Amino acid sequence: MAEQLAGADAEVKRINALISTADHAGSFVTACEKADGELANANGELRLYRQHLDSTSRTLFDDLSDFYNDLLLEDFSAPNVRESFISSKDFLPYIDGKKFDAVSISGGNRYYSWTSVLS
Repeated sequence: MAEQLAGADAEVKRINALISTADHAGSFVTACEKADGELANANGELRLYRQHLDSTSRTLFDDLSDFYNDLLLEDFSAPNVRESFISSKDFLPYIDGKKFDAVSISGGNRYYSWTSVLS
């Protein structure tokens, strides 16, 4: 009888350990599902922030380009300029499709050679 009682006691401990393991697994599943939901929400917010940033960036470069174009065409009355803009790719100003440092707004193209500048 004592042997059976000891065996039953061991079985109860084993079942309790299994229940505890199952509870931990359940907690893990719940935590994982919660984390998946939070990740989905964070990705949604990130998508919205990127859309806002793209929209704001486009507006900013459009405004900068308009200001730059007005500056060259109206304020400076540059005779050699038909169109100017600020590039959203390299953040540099362009005049008639060329980078600003390759164009003279008062006439002709400029090309610099470091050897001619140093000599």
